[in-house]
Amino acid sequence: MASGLPQDCLPPLLELLDADGLAMLRSALNLRDLDGEAHAALLRAVVLELLLATKFPFTHAAYVMGLNGTYYSLDTIAEKHYGIPRALPTLLCALFRHMVPNVPFTTIRIQKFAAATNFGGRHKTLAFSLYSDPKHEETDEEETHDTLEQIHDDEAPTESLSILDVGYVLCLSAGCTGGYSERRAKNGPWCWLAGNETPRRWASFPLDSELRWHWPRDGDMYAITVMCEAPEFCGKLGRRERREMTKVGFTLPVNVEPEATSNDELEEPVTLTEPQMSNSPSRRPSSARVTAAKRLMHLDNVGAPSFSQVEEAFRNAARQVHPDRMASDSPIPASWLMSQLTWARRVLRDAASFEDASEFVGANDLEDENGTDDVLMLAAP
Repeated sequence: MASGLPQDCLPPLLELLDADGLAMLRSALNLRDLDGEAHAALLRAVVLELLLATKFPFTHAAYVMGLNGTYYSLDTIAEKHYGIPRALPTLLCALFRHMVPNVPFTTIRIQKFAAATNFGGRHKTLAFSLYSDPKHEETDEEETHDTLEQIHDDEAPTESLSILDVGYVLCLSAGCTGGYSERRAKNGPWCWLAGNETPRRWASFPLDSELRWHWPRDGDMYAITVMCEAPEFCGKLGRRERREMTKVGFTLPVNVEPEATSNDELEEPVTLTEPQMSNSPSRRPSSARVTAAKRLMHLDNVGAPSFSQVEEAFRNAARQVHPDRMASDSPIPASWLMSQLTWARRVLRDAASFEDASEFVGANDLEDENGTDDVLMLAAP
């Protein structure tokens, strides 16, 4: 059935289907040469649905996954992230690998541009650069501009420019008006780069160029920027971080050996059933401390919480007091609530470190000298 359609007819039609419709289409029809395009459309649709479900910070609606300059971003591990859906990092990597194969990448930046924050209808970012290579700080402007035009004409990077010196951007939207990005060489003219009108193509640009984003006039637009940090930055990744990034789906550059750091695990990691205490307390916490801590962590009905129960309760409570979820006019500061949760977590972990958990909830506990002060600090400021 699909073989009788023109080659350039079906790909635009794929953008009209959602993820479920694309999955049914691929299973029902033999798309043959167009199966790769259908698979890419399916990945884009699923990624868009997850981006719509992502909770971006209000002040800066962006996340960075993988390597952020010289630092490893903890947003990469989204299993217990408060705002990023668990499957989003893996699917973003799969989408880029499928549409731009055989290209190493270490960094994925997702941004949300909402028309609701388009003040005056002409909101745009200041010019910025994503990458700075210390070995090439001074470049010839004419040569950079010529290379920029060459990449704009050709979708794939050319032989004159290393694949590690090229970034890629893709714009997705569930329906918006306007919204696009521009790029330029240093002190050169601004050129259109990508927008929601081209959702089926990754636009490439030299990493030493400057970018500028324009907000949409209506609706929301999501921008996905993929790049590879400098080899000297990639070498700063620890062994555990490299394993985590490879597991998510990043393609790290070859011939880059990790530096040996004090935080690296030179042996195979040991799987622990429960978190271990680095320093065991000298004596068990008082019953007043434990009772107050359990009340803060909503564990009143749990007799002797284990390490895993304490950690799960702490994560749930921390999400509730996060500034993005609390009312802006709340009389209690979020920082104070987090300090109370941290205190409760420490008390319950100390209590769980004793073999006989029933001892620290008994009526014959010896009160700690500072126990009264700790319990009194539970009063709201």
